[in-house]
Amino acid sequence: MPTRFDDDLRIVGNVIWDGPAAHASGLGGEDAGCRDANPTCNEAQYRADNAVNTVRPDLVDPAAGRYALTPSSAAALATRTASIPAFSWSDAPAGTPVGTTANSVPRDRAGAARGARSAPGAYAG
Repeated sequence: MPTRFDDDLRIVGNVIWDGPAAHASGLGGEDAGCRDANPTCNEAQYRADNAVNTVRPDLVDPAAGRYALTPSSAAALATRTASIPAFSWSDAPAGTPVGTTANSVPRDRAGAARGARSAPGAYAG
């Protein structure tokens, strides 16, 4: 039985900036899983569930490698975030060690604790 790493994949609560609002997402190509006919991953859902090229993130000092959002960045005020569900091992082959199934992210990249109102992304803000 094949193992599919993208079963139950969710692209939700992200601030994505890579061009103008109408910039192609790259989803839905001939070999892609996020075609319009896919009820759980399609272009309309991706744009509705994420801030795609609508909120420009203002970064502290990217030239110096400081990619945290500035406190006044509109991206730091994003409210559409999503919790990451735990892994399910129900379809794992017999004898596979389960390991940790939780996917909580209690701390950001700098080690700061995340709260209920933390900004999405690598830095809690």
